[in-house]
Amino acid sequence: MALPNVGVPLSINDIQAEFSSFSPAAPHSLSEFWGAASGIPSSGTISIYDFYGKANFAPISASGGTITTSGIYRYHTFTSSGTFTINSIAQGAASNTITYELFGGGGPGGERHGGGGAGGTRRLFNVAAAVGSKTVTVGGGSTYASSAGGTTSVTGLTSSTGGTSGGDRSPCNGGSNSFYSGAAGLDYNNGGMGGGGAGSAGNGSAGNFSFTYGGNGGAGRVAINGVRYGGGGGGAAFYIGHNFGEGGIGGSGGGGIGGDYFTPPLEGGDATNYASGGGGSSNNGEYYTGGGSGYQGIVIIRYQIA
Repeated sequence: MALPNVGVPLSINDIQAEFSSFSPAAPHSLSEFWGAASGIPSSGTISIYDFYGKANFAPISASGGTITTSGIYRYHTFTSSGTFTINSIAQGAASNTITYELFGGGGPGGERHGGGGAGGTRRLFNVAAAVGSKTVTVGGGSTYASSAGGTTSVTGLTSSTGGTSGGDRSPCNGGSNSFYSGAAGLDYNNGGMGGGGAGSAGNGSAGNFSFTYGGNGGAGRVAINGVRYGGGGGGAAFYIGHNFGEGGIGGSGGGGIGGDYFTPPLEGGDATNYASGGGGSSNNGEYYTGGGSGYQGIVIIRYQIA
């Protein structure tokens, strides 16, 4: 609770009650509270007027990324590589811990027919803040079948690998990531399998029993900012006789849709949100269409400011 504003009587005992962490015993002078809060001198002359309206609560001060505030939290969001700098740590009753969440880049859909895996995710709670800078590296989404999405990292903490490519030909497995797998493929004469998502229960699903429909991508993960990222790519359809199958749905969180089988067959859809996998292509050898591209990763950093 903040001390009163000018015009209300204020004593050294009131100050001690607010800033007891600086002077837990009975105070003898105001100099025992040098630098207790922003605006209070850290040395030299100090008076009781310096304490009006002050509170024993100074949150972390930091810079880098796109900064937003929601409720009691401040967020730093990195959609490209950069630097996260902690300028000052928290003081008083303010929390001095940070939560970091990293998503790797999404994998591409395979040419035949698996959906791309979403980027893997790492979430670290209660990391103590310390003054200094950390390099943030955001993994790119892959556009080339058989290559994985890029790894996302924060210096000194951890990294999160990118999603792998959807399977090509036999078996046409869905792509995977650090935690979740694409569904296992059978062979390239079947509908492609969905790619693994980044979220809870994020495994991809198999193509249906008729073997013409692609499997759905696995679900993405709801991040600490409340947004879902990292849907697995949908598996592509396969053509048998006169059955024109449909591609699997991209996993919630932005997974690309699997290609339908028409004449010519459609390419897999590109991922539409961070860390998501691309849809598989319905290529059968006559038409060489590519799998959809994976989407780049993202880093979200959160700490309490109120």
